[in-house]
Amino acid sequence: MALQLDDIIFQMTIHLTPGSFTNNKITINGQSYQYRCLDGVQMGDTVRVARVVGETLILKKYHRGGLIVSYNFDQRLLHQTFVLDHDNYDVGMLRVNGIYYQLQSDVPVSIGDVVYVADIVGNQLIVQKGDLGDDSI
Repeated sequence: MALQLDDIIFQMTIHLTPGSFTNNKITINGQSYQYRCLDGVQMGDTVRVARVVGETLILKKYHRGGLIVSYNFDQRLLHQTFVLDHDNYDVGMLRVNGIYYQLQSDVPVSIGDVVYVADIVGNQLIVQKGDLGDDSI
């Protein structure tokens, strides 16, 4: 399949979210592409398409004013409490507003547990077992 990717997405700036970024593919405008990184990138980073080689995108962290643009995707979940149930939890993954996040916990969690989001790293929610509070979702 001969694509004219150069014209379509060259120098495009993209924010890496759980819905657009996996270990081996990046999704842009509904189309998935293989990618390689010139420097280490992670969920939450902003990248620019530096080159297109065949059907592979070469990504580079986007710098604005000499600073790397990088932040966690969903800070609004920080310090929130969730009750894990069949609608929002599947082994190691929590679904919030249609987006799946990986859960990381020091102790095993399961359906019925109450978890508190202590930290966010990319698309990983670092959770602790907790009690229901006013911020329960």
